[in-house]
Amino acid sequence: MTSQPGFFSFRWRPDRPMAEAEDIAVVFKVPGAVDRSVLPDLLETVCQGPVVPSAVVMLQCGRDGLVEALQAAPLQNALARFNGRMPLVVFTIQPAPYAVKLGMALGASAELKHELTTRFMSTAGWLPAGLAAIFDPKTVVVAAPYGYAFRKPSNERSSYFIRAELGLSNSAAVTFVAFAILQRLVRDYGRIPPALRLLLVDTMNVASTAFALREMLSLANAPTVPQVESFHSYGGLDEIASPLPDTSLCIVSASSSMNLHRKWIREKALSARDIVTLVTFADAEDAQHALHGLPTSARPEQSPPSSAYDIRIAGEYFFPVMEQPRKVLLSTTHHGCEEYTRNFHLLRERRLFSAFRATAASGTLRSLFIDANALLQTPEFQNWIDTMVPQLLKAGTAQILFQDDRASAVLAQHVAYIATTRGCTGVLVRCATGIDASNVDRNAPIVCVAAVVGRGNALLSLSRDLRNCHVGARLYLIGMQVAESLEQVRTFDRNLKHSSHESPIDVLRRNVFLSSETVTDSFRQELALYQEPGPLDARRDSLLRGPKADELFLPSGPGMDDALVLNVDFAFWRAAYDPSAYQAEVLGTIATVLQNARTSPLQSPLQQLRSPLLMHVALDPENFARFNEGIIQAALLRAALPSELDYRGDAKASNYMATLLTRIAIRFDAPQMASLEFLVALATRRMQLNAADATIVRDAFHRAIQQRTNPMAGAVRCLLDAFAPTQPNRRAF
Repeated sequence: MTSQPGFFSFRWRPDRPMAEAEDIAVVFKVPGAVDRSVLPDLLETVCQGPVVPSAVVMLQCGRDGLVEALQAAPLQNALARFNGRMPLVVFTIQPAPYAVKLGMALGASAELKHELTTRFMSTAGWLPAGLAAIFDPKTVVVAAPYGYAFRKPSNERSSYFIRAELGLSNSAAVTFVAFAILQRLVRDYGRIPPALRLLLVDTMNVASTAFALREMLSLANAPTVPQVESFHSYGGLDEIASPLPDTSLCIVSASSSMNLHRKWIREKALSARDIVTLVTFADAEDAQHALHGLPTSARPEQSPPSSAYDIRIAGEYFFPVMEQPRKVLLSTTHHGCEEYTRNFHLLRERRLFSAFRATAASGTLRSLFIDANALLQTPEFQNWIDTMVPQLLKAGTAQILFQDDRASAVLAQHVAYIATTRGCTGVLVRCATGIDASNVDRNAPIVCVAAVVGRGNALLSLSRDLRNCHVGARLYLIGMQVAESLEQVRTFDRNLKHSSHESPIDVLRRNVFLSSETVTDSFRQELALYQEPGPLDARRDSLLRGPKADELFLPSGPGMDDALVLNVDFAFWRAAYDPSAYQAEVLGTIATVLQNARTSPLQSPLQQLRSPLLMHVALDPENFARFNEGIIQAALLRAALPSELDYRGDAKASNYMATLLTRIAIRFDAPQMASLEFLVALATRRMQLNAADATIVRDAFHRAIQQRTNPMAGAVRCLLDAFAPTQPNRRAF
C-alpha cells in the first residue's frame, strides 16, 4: 500500500486477468480539491517495481477536477514520461447509487477501455483488494510475545489481537474504508437508508471512519446527516439504548469471533444490516457480514493455557495493564546461593578478584575480573588440579591445547606433567590457535585448557575446529568461569560436548561465578562524570588504569583516605573472617546474589528480581537499612540494574530512600559512610527518586557541606554539580 496526500494506491490482480491489464495499480482519490503538486510523484510511485503494473486506473468520487489537473500544462512532462509505458485510465465514480463513467484514457486500446469499464462497474473485485491492502495482517494482527497471552477486558485469553486502527494510517485509507461501508449499506438496503440518524463506533480508535462515512453520505445527498457516538466493546454495549431498526449503523473495529456482531443483533433486536465489523478472520462464523476477512493463515497460533503468562489489557486503546510494583528484600533464606558465593570468602586473602579491569589478551573490561596468574599460585586450586585431573585424564593422552594466554599455557604445562607421570608418552603442548588436521592426532585423547573463561568464545571456536579433525576423547579443563546465568553455563557445556561421532567429551571446572554487565556500566558511567579536573582526579586515574581490588569503591572519611571495610557477620559469608577492605569479594558476592535472583528459579517466585508479568521489580529500600555497612551498600548500588533502583513509580519507596539519604548527608564525611557512592548513583541516574524527594536529598547534602572545607566536602560538591534535575515521575504507559 502506497499513498500521497489525498490518494490511496494499491494493486489489484483480477481473478480473471484481462488482456493488457493483469496487474492493475488502482489510485483512489478522496473527495475534495486536487493537489496538483503531488501528481508527478504519485504517478512515479505507482509505476515502481519490482513488478511494474500493466495498467493504472485512477478513481475520483464526483467531478473533483482530476482529469483537468492531469491535462493541465504542468503535468504534461510527467504524462509524457508515463505515455507508452502502460495505459492510464481515469474513472469518475458516483458513490451511491454506484456508477462509473470514463473520464480520460491515455495509451489504452478501445478493447481495454471497454474491459476496464465493465470490470469497474462492479466493486466486487477491486474494493476487496483495497481493503486487503489497508488491513494487511502484518500490520493489524498483533501477536503476544512468545510464552505470553493477552488477557482481554472480557477475561478471555488470546495470543493475538486484531487492531483495525493500525491499518487506518492516513486519511485516504480511512475514506476508502468509509466508501466500502457505504457500498455495503446500499447493497443491504438497496439505497441509502433514509432514516439513518446514528453512527456508533465501539472505540474512538476508528471514529475517523464514522466521520468519513458521514462526509461520504453528505456527498451522496443522503436525506439525513447522522450523529457519531462511541461505546466500549466490553461493558459499554449494555449502556447503549436500543436504536430503532434501520436508523443506526454500529461500526465494530475488529472481532476474531464476530461475537459482538451476534450480541448486538440479539440484544438490540436488530438485523445484520445494522452492524458492520471492519475486520475478522475469513473462517469466523458470520464472517460474510464483516467488511474484510483476513486469511486464516494469518492467525497466530494460540499459546497453550498452561504455559502462557498473562498480559492484562484494559481500556479501548488496548494498553497493557502494569501490575503493582514488587520490592524484593534480600535474605539468606531466599537468596543465599552459597555454592557460588562461598569462594569469595574462601579466597578473600588471595586477591584474585577485581572489577572494571581487562585481560591483556582481550582488552574487554570485566564486571568480575579474575587474575588467572594469581589463581595458579593458590594452594586450593593447585590441590584441586592435582586431585581431579588424574581422575578424568584418558590413557594415551597425546596433546594438551591451551587458550591463548600466559596462565593457560602454564596450566597446560602442568597438566602435561601430570599426564607424563601417569604413563602418557610424547605429550605435546601447543596453543589452540591454528589447530587443523595437519597438527592434531585424529584419534588420540586431547586435553583443552583454559585458566579463566567468560563467555568462552575461544573454547567454543576450538571445539568447532576440533569437530572437523578429531574423533577421540576430549577433556575441557576450566579453572574459573564467569557467566550471566547457570543456563548460559549449561548451554556452553552442551556446545562443547556436541559431537556427531559421539566422542566421549568431559568438562571439568573448578568454579562458576555469576555477574552482570551492569557492574561494568556503573564504573563507566561514573568515569563519564569526571570530564573536568577536580577533587576526584585520583579516582578518575584509578578507573582509567584499572582499580585495585581494595579500591573499587569511592573512599570515605574527611580526607577521603578511608577505604570501605567489611566488618564481621556479613550475612552471605557463613564462616569467620577478620575485618578488611574486601571490596572486590563483597562486590562479587552481591553481584552473584542479585544475578542468581534474576536468572535462576527460586523457591518463592515472589522473591525473584524478575517477573514474567508486566511488572516493575525493584530492590526494597529496606535493603540499605538491613545491610547498613557502607561497603555492602556500595556493592548493591554497583551490582543492581538501574530499573531495580528506580523508585519514581513508588512514592513510599522514594520517600524512604530520601529519608535514608538525608540521614547519610548529616554524617557524609564520617569514616565508612558510602556517601559518594550514593551520590554517584544519583548523578548517573542508576538510582532515581521522585522529583520532590531528589530535591530534598540534594538540599540536604548542600546544607551539610556549607561549613566544611575538607576534601570530602569538595568531592560531594563536585558530584552535586553533576546531579541533574530529576525528570517527571516515570509512567510506563
